[in-house]
Amino acid sequence: MSKKNKIKILLPICIIIITATLTFNVLTTYSLDEYTFTSPIYIIEDNYIKNISPKTTIDTFYQYFDIENCIIKVVDENNNQITDTYIYTGSITKIYNKNNKLITTYTNIVKGDITMDGLVDAKDINTIASNIINDKTLDDYYTQAIDMNNDGNIKANDIALLNSYLNKKYESLILNISSATLMSNETVRIILTINPNMILSQNLIWTSSNENIATVNNAGLVTAKEEGTATITATTPDGSLTASSTIIVDNTIKLSSTNGKIYIGGENVRVFIKATDYNGLTCTSSNDTLINCSIEDKYLIITLPSTTQAYNNATLTVNSPNHGSATYIANIVITYINLFPSEGCIPINSLANGTISSFDAGTLTFDISDTNIIKESYVKANRFYIRAGSIAGDATVTITESNGNAKKTFKATVYKLSVNKIGDVGKIGGNEIEATITAENTGNLTCSSEKEEVATCTIDGNILKVKPISKGQSNITITEDKCNSTTTFLAVVEGE
Repeated sequence: MSKKNKIKILLPICIIIITATLTFNVLTTYSLDEYTFTSPIYIIEDNYIKNISPKTTIDTFYQYFDIENCIIKVVDENNNQITDTYIYTGSITKIYNKNNKLITTYTNIVKGDITMDGLVDAKDINTIASNIINDKTLDDYYTQAIDMNNDGNIKANDIALLNSYLNKKYESLILNISSATLMSNETVRIILTINPNMILSQNLIWTSSNENIATVNNAGLVTAKEEGTATITATTPDGSLTASSTIIVDNTIKLSSTNGKIYIGGENVRVFIKATDYNGLTCTSSNDTLINCSIEDKYLIITLPSTTQAYNNATLTVNSPNHGSATYIANIVITYINLFPSEGCIPINSLANGTISSFDAGTLTFDISDTNIIKESYVKANRFYIRAGSIAGDATVTITESNGNAKKTFKATVYKLSVNKIGDVGKIGGNEIEATITAENTGNLTCSSEKEEVATCTIDGNILKVKPISKGQSNITITEDKCNSTTTFLAVVEGE
């Protein structure tokens, strides 16, 4: 089964070289220019390139890589460039930068190939058998090449499996795309799935029904040429199986999307224009009072005039002098976000919540004016939550949505009101009972007694004073008038 692997490394512009030396070097990074080295069928991992078919020519090997800023070359064990042999087990892919500095290496593995000729035949079976009989220690890449069942051991059953694979026929061939539409000079790689994929060559015979419209290389990379339709056909080397893809070359301009929303109060909309020629592009709106458009570089820019009304739409048309037109339907939307309540008092170290409603709001973000006063704020279901910190004061939480950028602000008064003890005991005719009041970010303080016949109260600064009257007990309530919050002190009066 074909497998795509991608290695994206921040390294210099590179040159890739394949050698037949039996060891590889650990390399140094010289700068941080990016290069990409990928393959649709080869497995690139742990400094190995695997899944290479037997009878893979140097040219075909090159074509099965998608690379940026890299050049692939193949050399033998003496570092001489190879141009007319197959890739074989033990050859090494070396990557160089533009200054010919070695960066990294990969050892190539052709499954079943131990004779270093890029073929898999009876010669390999005899060589493997000889190594098993003589109990020879093999280099790791040879072990990987002849370990047919991938169990990490080289045994007689590996020979049996290899012999079985050599006698297998192609059973099925599937291409990953049945059709594709391209513009001139665009490319697409057709990736195959072949069964069985072990030992049997994946290097198919690729043909195009019309090379004036589309060409294809030995590794299924299709390049669009002129407008029209071409059939790309892949055939197994023995001619037993074929599979085809239809390639349509159409240079009519296209947009990256054909419809979408534009939000009143939000940002302009940018839609990418796909074209072979960007000269002379123009755009028109079906209703200029609702929506305006312009062309900027390769983008359709959609804007709203100040007179725009929500819940309307208009059609924008991009025209090319030579390659037709494309349309975009823009829906005008207004977003809202509401909070209830929009302000409130919260005791320190407590969690408050309210109701939030929104329409087409996208992602909500929270801006807290003072994180010492408000520790966090978040939304869950249709509720918004505000967790107060340990410091009293005034702070705000501004909730903004990501589409039209509507926002609402909650004003929080975080306060502290308490007495230093829950209650105290006094005696009839005795001294007043006193307690210290802590009041931070509060209003004026007053007190009241539940049973004035038992005790009365007054406040002097931050001191609560309770006068015992008669035997019994009474709850003394301390109230502040900014948030109308209260705290309670229990006065117990005993007899003489």
